[in-house]
Amino acid sequence: MIKEKLNNLREKIFKLFPQIEPPSPEQLTTHKGCCEDGDDLTKSFSKVKWWEVDKSVVSNNHGSLPLFKYKAFHYFFPAFLLNALEDFTGYNEVLQFLIYALEPLDDSFGAKQKSNVESRNQLFSSEQVNVIVDFLQLVLESEDEQMKYHHKDAERALTYWKSSQVA
Repeated sequence: MIKEKLNNLREKIFKLFPQIEPPSPEQLTTHKGCCEDGDDLTKSFSKVKWWEVDKSVVSNNHGSLPLFKYKAFHYFFPAFLLNALEDFTGYNEVLQFLIYALEPLDDSFGAKQKSNVESRNQLFSSEQVNVIVDFLQLVLESEDEQMKYHHKDAERALTYWKSSQVA
């Protein structure tokens, strides 16, 4: 049953995230030149279409999704999501950090940063938000023993994406 849901979700990703040209290197991150992760991100994702990103590139940058500028985050999000679905286990670091990236920021973050995340999330259409919701529900439905470690974060993210007016 879960395999069928994973396949359906993959199909939705390809249907609902447009296959357009990638953002220019200047549009990828504000962290270029100021940290190694930002430089690696720029080098790895420049001129690469989201559906052609190699698995190893996503895996090597598993924690860097939040370093993307808004439009680049939205553009490359499906590549990270597809990687998470390919190895749908609690051991998958891409899956783990994808859940973190989908969580709302708590009060320890400043109002400006919280507003920035809200602005970034507004780029998702209502259909794309439904894909995110489906992904988070699959995390919660998974019988993988290690996936249980991600339930709290996935529940928090799911509540946010289901109730928030992000789309």
